[in-house]
Amino acid sequence: MLSKTVLKIHDLNMESRTYGSIVHISFRVLDSEVIGLLGLDGSGIELLCRVICGNPGVFDGARGSVWLNGKEVRHARELRSCVRYICMQESVLDNWTVAEYLGMRHAHSFIGVRQKQVMKEYAEEKLRNLGCKVEVSRLMSEISELDRRTARIIHEAEKGAQLLIIEDECIGMKTTEIREYASVIHKISESGVSVLFRSRSLQISESVCREFLVFRRGRLVKRWKQNEKADLELLPQYLLGDTIAAEIRTLLRTQRNIRARKDIIYQVQDLWLSGKKSWFRLYEGEVSAYVVENNLYCRELFEHLSGRKISPSTRYYLGFRELHCRNVKGFIHFRIVSTILGNEDDYLFRNMSVEDNILLPSLQKFSTLRYFQQSENLHRASRELVWGDPNKRGNEQIRSADQSSRIRIEMERWFMFRPKVLILFEPFSSCDAYGASLISSYIKRFANAGTSVILVKSNEEYLLEIADHIHKIEA
Repeated sequence: MLSKTVLKIHDLNMESRTYGSIVHISFRVLDSEVIGLLGLDGSGIELLCRVICGNPGVFDGARGSVWLNGKEVRHARELRSCVRYICMQESVLDNWTVAEYLGMRHAHSFIGVRQKQVMKEYAEEKLRNLGCKVEVSRLMSEISELDRRTARIIHEAEKGAQLLIIEDECIGMKTTEIREYASVIHKISESGVSVLFRSRSLQISESVCREFLVFRRGRLVKRWKQNEKADLELLPQYLLGDTIAAEIRTLLRTQRNIRARKDIIYQVQDLWLSGKKSWFRLYEGEVSAYVVENNLYCRELFEHLSGRKISPSTRYYLGFRELHCRNVKGFIHFRIVSTILGNEDDYLFRNMSVEDNILLPSLQKFSTLRYFQQSENLHRASRELVWGDPNKRGNEQIRSADQSSRIRIEMERWFMFRPKVLILFEPFSSCDAYGASLISSYIKRFANAGTSVILVKSNEEYLLEIADHIHKIEA
């Protein structure tokens, strides 16, 4: 039996000042297919997804044709009724039960005892069909990351979707859960819903998908299947291109200094996590990684180590000197800094120029001597971080910066601050292969300068290459 073509893109072209460009894109998505979308930031995937989802401000400006179920799409609303975009990092109605979240559309009139029972039975059936065992009376905030994702997919698929575009970095999921997650996605697709899966992590994409569309600089350069062994070594070349691949090789050549003697620089004692008391001892110039697969406790560990959340029982030491800081500003004063890379809304001030953002950590200002000593690095960094139109003012540069450029700004400004301790939360979760190499090179630079770097992650991806010590914490 021949598979039906659900989506057909033919010779699609568009330029957008916000989302980049797509050039002569053509491909098909068949009924019940699961296809991964691979590409660096700025590869055109973001713009393509907006066209497919029927974003009116984008779709109307595209040239070429989009076909849905064999019929050419003339209006964006035709796509919006059949294509659903799910960003798993977005919050859901956490105070709803699973039954309410999945069954609300099937309740009628007043929601009484009978209607609640109908919702409960409907939710149980849908989850059971996917092989999931979830207590549907529990709140969405109380179930596992895998079950939350499963509920999200069911919720969107039940709205009449024929194509789901899923964006997910699988933060907070164990390796075994990711495999179960892939199984759920494929079972959903077998029910007649095609899936385009988007993740910046090649490792996660390969766990979920067997076939990929590879984009580079706005073009579709390869449709690749996992069983194509001959092309396996060529995949990075398709994905990166010669120029970016050469830049990554240059970044990865950053070497670590060998230190004969390492002093204790930071200690955290009596930190309670998931009912267990822990202590941490960090050394000068070392990179220590803490892997907590439970996303809730992963974030909590980061907040406690960085002083964003301070428990009365926890004690902090800079070397062997006890600190009595009331908030995170006190930690910054002692050069213990932390950040969530890529979260520009919290850490990059978009109304400030590039140079102002880089100087931001000097809360007490650089001394005149220090400023002139560092001025060449400052201006060099700002010259390298001019994106697009060189005539843009500094704040316009920040707004239009891509992910890798924002990472550069943030890491460069902290590097100029010369911290004693740098704590990073999920540093690779929101970046592509180039961004990951960029972060790794900065981490090595910090360690070479004597900074104790702490990485808090929910998985081990990228850690083996850069971490001196990897600690797994059960929570």
